[in-house]
Amino acid sequence: VAAPDAGHAQHMVSHIFYALADWKATEAANVRAAGVVNSQRIASGREATSCGHYNEWLAYSLLQQGKDASDLIKSCHSQAAASIRKFEEGGRSDTSVLQGTWSATRVANFLGVDGAEWIEPLELPAVPETFAARFQQEHGQLLKDRHDPVIVREKLNMLMQLRDERLQYAREQDPDREPEFPVWALRAIEQGNALLLLAEGKREQGLAKLEEAAAAELDLPIEFGPPPIFKPSYEILGEELLDYGRREEAVEAFGKSLQLAPGRWRSLAGQATTLR
Repeated sequence: VAAPDAGHAQHMVSHIFYALADWKATEAANVRAAGVVNSQRIASGREATSCGHYNEWLAYSLLQQGKDASDLIKSCHSQAAASIRKFEEGGRSDTSVLQGTWSATRVANFLGVDGAEWIEPLELPAVPETFAARFQQEHGQLLKDRHDPVIVREKLNMLMQLRDERLQYAREQDPDREPEFPVWALRAIEQGNALLLLAEGKREQGLAKLEEAAAAELDLPIEFGPPPIFKPSYEILGEELLDYGRREEAVEAFGKSLQLAPGRWRSLAGQATTLR
């Protein structure tokens, strides 16, 4: 194996494997990468970690194979909870300890969306360093309860509030520059708007809005890694259409979901169901 002591070198080949939906090879590459990182952490006197970029890819690839990723994901989540306690007990002065919260909320959403097991949300402190983690966690909870209009509205409002807070913070940090909000976070809000219409029983409006959101996702450059939106809107659209008996339209929606996120087992399963 080339560059056996370089975790990033071990990981980078999995970008190719992801594009090919080769989950076994993706898993193996990130097992190696995470192993290198943890060996180096232990050698420097630090604890091993279940969080981080390589473990995120590992968790996603395990779930796409139908394997159990819950131990890895719950370990990351526990480490993030411990870092939050450390932050609070240390007088909330060292925000660097909160870095793992982004990773923990990300993989928790993977487990919920792709593994149908939702972890209790973290008690994330409201500091700038957790903007992304808080946004991800609220988005995950919206997806979890996407058929409940009260919860969807509450979580959607939280997403928009976090958007406004982050933009305001960015303006305060650099008054001479108009900030931009991350494009995929904006897509999550648009997905939430569509899901609220569906949860409220406004079927045709909701489906139209969801298709609009899905098309906008597909127009963005493809990222060769776990989907930047936790559940592609085309996948949700396919599931909704299938529930309404609109099988031909559902086939097309699942196919477009697989363009955005190759090899997703839920999109593949939905497609297989429509073709029976």
